[in-house]
Amino acid sequence: MRVSHKKTIYIIDACNFSHAVFSSFLSSNNDIEFEMINWLKAVSDLSNDEFLLFFDGYFRDLGDDADNLLKIFCDDEIADSRIKEYASYCVSSRKRAIVVTDDRELSEEIPDSIKVINCRKFYSNMNFRE
Repeated sequence: MRVSHKKTIYIIDACNFSHAVFSSFLSSNNDIEFEMINWLKAVSDLSNDEFLLFFDGYFRDLGDDADNLLKIFCDDEIADSRIKEYASYCVSSRKRAIVVTDDRELSEEIPDSIKVINCRKFYSNMNFRE
């Protein structure tokens, strides 16, 4: 993988990512989400990139945010809508962004100028930073 020095905003479909990567060795949603957050905090500590986690549902305590790791709870909206909206914002403001999801429908609705990668690839690419 080529490492870029340009700042990237990772727009992460949090529920999708947490279950795709962490559910094979954890059973409760709470444990899965905490493990994902802890892993992402370790990755974000070594990065200048931003990590935006979009969660379906209402606020739940998943620990503190980091300077470059932000949890967004979508309340009554589905996370997919907020992810599409933020991806469009990144295009219009010329921000470099990558969407992380395994959701095929969501992937097809992301603007073409935004890269979409699947959850396992993101996990594998970021694991070298730990």
